Amino acid sequence: ARIPQRAKILLFWSFRSPYSQLALKQVIDVAARTGARIDLRAVLPMVMRGLQVPLQKRLYIARDTAREARDVGVPYGYFVDPVGTPTERAFVALWVARRTGRELLLMQAWADKVWSRGVDAGCDDGLRAVCEAAGLDWSDVRDALVSTRVDEEWRAWAEANRVRLYGLGLWGVPSFAVVSDDAEERV
Repeated sequence: ARIPQRAKILLFWSFRSPYSQLALKQVIDVAARTGARIDLRAVLPMVMRGLQVPLQKRLYIARDTAREARDVGVPYGYFVDPVGTPTERAFVALWVARRTGRELLLMQAWADKVWSRGVDAGCDDGLRAVCEAAGLDWSDVRDALVSTRVDEEWRAWAEANRVRLYGLGLWGVPSFAVVSDDAEERV
């Protein structure tokens, strides 16, 4: 499909989804080729929203993402599962990155550090490595990590993104919708 001028790509993405990590470079490449703007809509992982993921599905995803990574040439496979605290900390870092327009850089650093180099973002050293790779000031992120206001804001934003995802008739990540850059109209 052709992406019209003045379009944006709503990218519904999860820090825990290995498929989100694999799709990231491809979405960035499409946006660069078409001039579309990427509008990140991060959502909490399914298991952090109380949804069950059966063992058979988890095993399938592990095998399939390794195959997909080889097919698209994305480094992948040496990782520390970021479910729980690492993902919550990543949302705080993303909240800081949004203030400086560094969201995509943070996502790229996350994909590289967490999903291909085994960095544990649940600890300060790990998250700091991700943040510094994205050009974020660690002291800003560290301060935000203890802010109740930031915690409430990113959680509300993540929930609004989930509602928008479902409102578009989508359910999983990564998911994409191309919309007019002037409005939230789907094109």
